[in-house]
Amino acid sequence: MLDVISGGRIISGFVRGIGAEYHSFGMDPSQSRDRFYEAHDLIVAAWTRPGPFEWYGKHYKFRYVNPWPRPLQQPHPPIWSPSQGSGETVDWAARNRYTYLQTYSDIGTVRRVFDGVRAAADGYGYTLPPGQLGWALPVFVADTDAAAEAIALPALDTLFNKLMRMPKDLFFPAGYTSAASAARILAAKGGLGSGRAGRARAGRARVRRDRLAGHGAVQAGGLPEGAGLREPVHVAPVRQPRSRGLQGQPRPVRAQGDARAPASRRRLTP
Repeated sequence: MLDVISGGRIISGFVRGIGAEYHSFGMDPSQSRDRFYEAHDLIVAAWTRPGPFEWYGKHYKFRYVNPWPRPLQQPHPPIWSPSQGSGETVDWAARNRYTYLQTYSDIGTVRRVFDGVRAAADGYGYTLPPGQLGWALPVFVADTDAAAEAIALPALDTLFNKLMRMPKDLFFPAGYTSAASAARILAAKGGLGSGRAGRARAGRARVRRDRLAGHGAVQAGGLPEGAGLREPVHVAPVRQPRSRGLQGQPRPVRAQGDARAPASRRRLTP
């Protein structure tokens, strides 16, 4: 439905959920990946197979699968695979030729995992294109570096050091992921990052434009009132020209209304 409403602009992110969610719903975390794989197969089948059809799998059983309307994008909307670097997810994304999106990681971890995605693609017989890699990190742009950091860093501190902080046995319950993947991910965690070496970028538009390119996901929870609207107004014209060569021509995001009005009062439209 959303793909039709948006004119074929939906990108679908497929995630398993963090380990803590399996505690919350009383589910066996050791079944996490197997359930995820079957759910993926079911969704793709619903997007691509004429209905109605029956789905009788190990974890999901439906007498009738008959979605309507069908997605506008064919054979189906693009699928992105966000992860913090588990080897199993890297392999799954490369095998299916999905865009792999590294989340909340420092540049050293991003470089190491991206090398792993490229190696996995080589193992499946193809060269990984640039558009099949992404890095999700909080981005905030203001008129000066100092202003950007003053606004963004408290929100980032809340996000990384309070909202996302939990015991490792809650984040990675037994069976949720392989021991090797859990060790790699936990070794890369180090709390709040900012500036050049961390998990966030805050600064002037021109500086951020020179240091960011490719797919990105913009997020920063806990920003003060008005700052959330200021962020995409500033970032959109900065981010798009640098990523234009990777996947076609992006549709610009523009602010409606008086251009002299404060950014926080402008309304964003696609």
